[in-house]
Formats: sequence, structure tokens, C-alpha cells
Amino acid sequence: MRGSIGVRKRWLLALLGIMLVAASCAADDGASDTAASAMGEAQTAQSNAEVALADAQAAAAKAREAQAAADTAAAAAALAQATAEGNQAAVAQAEADLAAAQARSDAAAAQAEADQARGAAEAAAEAAAEAEAAATAPEPMDDAEEELILTVGVPADIQTLDPCCTNFIRGHEAQLIVSDTPVIHPIVEQDGSLVAVADQLAPVYFESWTESADGLTYTVKIRQGVTFDDGTEVNAEI
Repeated sequence: MRGSIGVRKRWLLALLGIMLVAASCAADDGASDTAASAMGEAQTAQSNAEVALADAQAAAAKAREAQAAADTAAAAAALAQATAEGNQAAVAQAEADLAAAQARSDAAAAQAEADQARGAAEAAAEAAAEAEAAATAPEPMDDAEEELILTVGVPADIQTLDPCCTNFIRGHEAQLIVSDTPVIHPIVEQDGSLVAVADQLAPVYFESWTESADGLTYTVKIRQGVTFDDGTEVNAEI
């Protein structure tokens, strides 16, 4: 009986280790997804702001160009009137005003062209960056091909953890077997502890494993279709 209780405690450690690490994986994945989403939204907002600024600058340049053209037309009309009146002083002033208006009009037109060219260059650069990001982005993994990696803590006296065929864990007196429909059978005792019966054959729930440097922790790849006895799939959301 004492040996059975000891085995149950070790099973409790292993099963609780799976659940705790799975919850941690889910939290890490959620935080990573949230950060990536926030960064993507920020980049989109920045891109939209840059486009809006370029549009505003182009509109302002067009307005300056229109105002300069209006000033030039007004100066030309003033010159024509002064010439018709024969007022030489007024003619000289009108000619000077017309020359200044034409200079402003030319400058405004040049600025509008420069703003338009800069906007086109920025749009091209943005399109190229988006194309590059789309080309380098990793393709989403098919659900059927997704690998779930969990780290499971095990007692220090473990010697063998063989995922193939029959597994013997020395010191535990527990045996695991491979099954076509692998299932973990957690049993809840009256005190609420999650344990497993020592003499019960439980199907293997992982395909492969990697031992850590400390020899106490193993990273395992959960087999596809592994579920708890209530039908809940064993994944990072558990």
C-alpha cells in the first residue's frame, strides 16, 4: 500500500507538471500573439499617418500653386490697366509685381511636383516593404502538422523513459504502453488530488522526448489525438 501511495504521488507530480507547463505555454503564446498584433497595428497606424501627411502636403502645395497663379493673373491685369492709362510709374510697379508673382508661381509649381514625386516614392517604398514582409512571413502551419512541445517535470529517481513500445520507469513500478487511441486517465481521489492507479496500464501520450541537462526535466512531443478521459484534448490551452 505504501508503495502504491508513493507511485501515486509521482504520477501526481507528472500530471500536474503537464497541466502547469501547458498553462504557461498558453500564457506565453497569448502574450506573444498580443504583442505581435499590437506591433502590427502600430505599424499600420504609422503607415496611414505618413500617407495622410503626404496627402496634406500635396494639397497644400496645390493650394499655393493656385494662389500663385491667381496672383500672377492679378499682376498681369494691373500691368494692362497701368499701360492703358499711360501711367509710367504704375506700369513699372505693375511689371515688378508681375515678375514677382511669376517667380512665386514657378516656385509653387516646382514644389508641387517635388511633393508629388516624394509621395509616389514613399508609396512605392511602402508597397515594396509590404511585399517583402509578405514574402518573408512564415506560412501558417497546418493544424494536422502542428507540433505541441511540453516540458514535464519528473522525480529524480527516473532512469528510463522510452517512448517506443513498452516503457518501464524504474522506481515507479509503473508501465506505459503505446496505443492507437492514446488517453491519459487522471483519477481524482476524495481529497481532490489528481493521481493515477499504479497497476493501471496507461497509454503512452508522447511520440518523442528530450532530456534536459539536469536530468530531471524532459521535453516531450505530445501524440496527435491524446485526450483526457473526459475527451478533452491535451494541448497548450489545458
